[in-house]
Amino acid sequence: MILDKAKEFLTLEALWELARFGIVGVAATLIHLSIALYLDSTTSINIFVINTLAFLCAFGMSFFGHYFWTFKSNAPKLKALIKFFSVALSGLMASSVMILMLIWAGLESDMLKLTISILIIPAVTYVVGKFWAFKS
Repeated sequence: MILDKAKEFLTLEALWELARFGIVGVAATLIHLSIALYLDSTTSINIFVINTLAFLCAFGMSFFGHYFWTFKSNAPKLKALIKFFSVALSGLMASSVMILMLIWAGLESDMLKLTISILIIPAVTYVVGKFWAFKS
């Protein structure tokens, strides 16, 4: 049974879907990081607020990219938007907890903390997006 599931993920279409997810994710991450870097260098806003604002800016691109291109969803848009927002919001909360843990661990650079948290969350987002948020 596990081997059958593994074969499902090794098809050309599944690998191309994963590549599309990566492309959309990298674009959203670049938006997130760019806005975070801009806000960090031009304001005195707290890193958690910066992370939230940058997340909200990147979310729209992420949703539409995944809905129309990555998963080619036929689920009702509003339903998929609500489900994906809950997935993305959970990811934001997880990244904030991760940032807090990195603070407690003594990591000094806010941008390094943010970058580490942004790079770890996408794997879970892919699985939950594929099997729940964008399912019709």
